[in-house]
Amino acid sequence: MFPDLEKYYDLVVTKREKELERLWLDGMLESKQNLKLKKILITREEEWMKVGVGLLKAGRETTNMLGGHSDSELMEVARGLLALYKGIILEKSIGKNPNEIKKTWVRIAYSVYMTSK
Repeated sequence: MFPDLEKYYDLVVTKREKELERLWLDGMLESKQNLKLKKILITREEEWMKVGVGLLKAGRETTNMLGGHSDSELMEVARGLLALYKGIILEKSIGKNPNEIKKTWVRIAYSVYMTSK
């Protein structure tokens, strides 16, 4: 599974536009004073969570990943994975070593996906 997660990281996680990441960071900072922007960001995050949970459900049903987790637990997992992604954006923005960021992401994603009840 590690090679697959590394491929996913290379194809999806690192392919985000730097400009998009910068805008997200700026938006997060600005949302503290701008309630309209804050609502937009919260709504967008909720939409991402629905997509993430859908993907996790599909994975749970077609693989041995996340065995025995309820739908509400999958929502918690999706929130954790989104938090991990946000952390990656922050680490990239301060210039941390991309290979170290990738290794950390793969290890944590693997641990999350392979948990079961």
